[in-house]
Amino acid sequence: MEKLEVLSQKIKRFFEIPGSLVAVKILEREFEGVRPNKPSLFCDFVRRAAHGEEAVTITENDLQNFAARVILGFAEPKYVDISLRLKPAKTKSIVVAPLEKMKESPDVVIVITNPSRMMEIVQVLRRTTRSTLEVSMTCEASAVAGEITALPFMEKKPNLTLLCGGARML
Repeated sequence: MEKLEVLSQKIKRFFEIPGSLVAVKILEREFEGVRPNKPSLFCDFVRRAAHGEEAVTITENDLQNFAARVILGFAEPKYVDISLRLKPAKTKSIVVAPLEKMKESPDVVIVITNPSRMMEIVQVLRRTTRSTLEVSMTCEASAVAGEITALPFMEKKPNLTLLCGGARML
């Protein structure tokens, strides 16, 4: 989608973001697309997209972490409820791509940047929406899947996270 490429370039240039913005599309159907070579953590798929790698279409079997499978709506919880999750579990595939390479309108756009740039993004968000950013984060397991993918998808509003341990180690 040419509009997404232009939008991505404008945002990256304005905020001086070196990597790519990450587009996420959550689908209740199987989607044909490039599949990952091997299973990985959801935060790793997001990190690769932020580094400009090709779009990937992931399914439940591509996620190593069961919690991420539940949070992203591929599966229902088995023994305990996970409150921050897509309910009911209807997800069949998720496309993760650099925004400039996304072929359809994303459900969520993730910006991975430093605190100084994020502060500027929040300030611009405040000026344009005239509302404050109310953040919900725990930085626990699967924060990338939950706090900056599932929650913004469900609530249709932005969120902020300091990532989870797995994402900080990647």
